[in-house]
Amino acid sequence: MKTFARCFALLLLLHLPPGSRLAAQLLVENFTFSGELSSNGWTAHSGAGTNPVATTAGLSFAGYPNSGIGNAAGLLNNGEDVNRLFAAATSGDVYVSCMVRVDDVPTSAASAYFLHLSQSPFNSIAFRGKVFAQKSGSTGLQFGVSFADNTPVLTGVDYALGSVYVLVLKYQIVAGATNDQVSLYVFAGGVPELEPATATIGPLTESASADLANVGSVALRQFNASQRIVVDGIRVAATWTELALPVELCAFQSSVHGRHVELAWETASEKNNSGFSVERKSLAGKWNALCFVNGHGTSNTVNSYSYSDAVNAGGKYIYRLKQLDNDGKFEYSKEVEASVALLASDYTMAQNYPNPFNPTTNIRFALKNTQYATLKVYNLIGQEVATLFDGTAIGGEMITVPFDASRLTTGTYIYQLKSAERTEAKRMTLVK
Repeated sequence: MKTFARCFALLLLLHLPPGSRLAAQLLVENFTFSGELSSNGWTAHSGAGTNPVATTAGLSFAGYPNSGIGNAAGLLNNGEDVNRLFAAATSGDVYVSCMVRVDDVPTSAASAYFLHLSQSPFNSIAFRGKVFAQKSGSTGLQFGVSFADNTPVLTGVDYALGSVYVLVLKYQIVAGATNDQVSLYVFAGGVPELEPATATIGPLTESASADLANVGSVALRQFNASQRIVVDGIRVAATWTELALPVELCAFQSSVHGRHVELAWETASEKNNSGFSVERKSLAGKWNALCFVNGHGTSNTVNSYSYSDAVNAGGKYIYRLKQLDNDGKFEYSKEVEASVALLASDYTMAQNYPNPFNPTTNIRFALKNTQYATLKVYNLIGQEVATLFDGTAIGGEMITVPFDASRLTTGTYIYQLKSAERTEAKRMTLVK
């Protein structure tokens, strides 16, 4: 089943940071800039200014949602190391995925890690979940991982230098002082939508190494002058499904223009996306499908969608999207609300609220046209006890008038709206 990325930027009611299960991605880095990483959201923590980490040509990997977007990070020398913070996790799992192409590395993996996790704020000595690369023969490559040690556990098979792979580093936060675990998954083909039962390496732990206080940063490391490693499409999330992320909904907007609610949404990537069913309900109503908007199938570019909903009456409405795969699987977005103004055609004169009341209540009324009007209160024998409105009522505008009955006795009263357009009366009950 597809999952929406939770990176909403809503015009109404909902504001979520990048990364929203409709809030779940902690970081997405496509390197959609040129130049040094330390000038574009990353922080140098070691060797600052020495052979700075800069962008290079981006990578592609069939089936990976960040494939072919922007540039990539070139880890091409020994020098500056950089890190980037994300919303820190203190429980559960943290997954980091990325595309990697290794063109050259030393034949020894000792200390040859190029990616790792740390805390937030960044801790320059608490490096955990280290990912390694080691040359095997003249054209082979082994990946490796360790919890904290500089000597990794390596893959049992060779991969190829110069080929693009997807790596997934999993950090499991386990109760206790030295119990956290790391695992590494290596994919030469598409990334599965469900987490494999067995990792390529791990899970690993080290009883002599302290757990992270939190998992809140990812770092890229340049460890050797001969290394030639390209890293692209970094994703950090709390669940596996948010890494696979076939459909990434990155904006969903709602705005009101008169009696029309304008919906607009964007996807950053799509995979086998049949389209979106737009659904609406009132606060007390049931969901109704309004229309179906065709998707773009499989795409790694930004796609924009919109729908205009003409409502019959004012009030508050709730909307959601039902994203459908070509195979019939589906998933709902989070709900957004839109408030449509009440007009004169929606109300003549509303029942006072609250009712019964003690000692204050509110009365709302509206007229279709601008005109003189009065709103008066009478007792049951027809005596006027209060004048609440005496003046010009603007057409199409809901007017709310408060009524304080502190000086009156318990009983039933009549309130009457009178204008050239109509005369209307309702009962209300004062209970002291």
